[in-house]
Amino acid sequence: MRIIIDLQKAQIDFTLKNIENASLLLSKEIVINNSHHEIVLALSGHFPESITPIREVFDHLLSQKNIRVWNSPSPVNNCDPSNKWRREIAEHIREAFFKHIRPDVIFIPSFSVGYTDESVMSVGNFTPDAKTIVSLNRDDITLIDNTDSRYESYRLDYVKQLNLADLIWVVPPLSMNEASKHFNISSERIKTRL
Repeated sequence: MRIIIDLQKAQIDFTLKNIENASLLLSKEIVINNSHHEIVLALSGHFPESITPIREVFDHLLSQKNIRVWNSPSPVNNCDPSNKWRREIAEHIREAFFKHIRPDVIFIPSFSVGYTDESVMSVGNFTPDAKTIVSLNRDDITLIDNTDSRYESYRLDYVKQLNLADLIWVVPPLSMNEASKHFNISSERIKTRL
């Protein structure tokens, strides 16, 4: 099985000097404990200063050919409406990049990104055969509960994309019931363990 791990959240945290971020640590554990599957780490060229340090973290754990970088026009952040066309192109480029790798599973360790930063999240536009797993935590609830009207379009798209995922992995202290209620996701698609 070929698994892509989208590390954009880890890249954002690296940019913010948060070296010990949860997305990176979780991905590292997946790579360390893997014995049967091909793991491919997907990095965004929108965060160039994070690429070399992340490659170094996985240097002795994963072949460098399994750490791949995609790129697209930028800026793409959601807080500026004039970026909408670039963001849509970036979503297609990212998913075409994934399709080229031919994954069985796409794992997104953190989905609550992209409003003020240059990350791009979408689910299943070009990779309908791959199963997409998205991890949710308390930050995602905070994002959705924000009633600032500037976030409305982002919130709606976020929930729409999230509902396209095949499986939602809820990270405690967030509960399955909270995730189901806030994101209108059927409880059958929500798990607390993978």
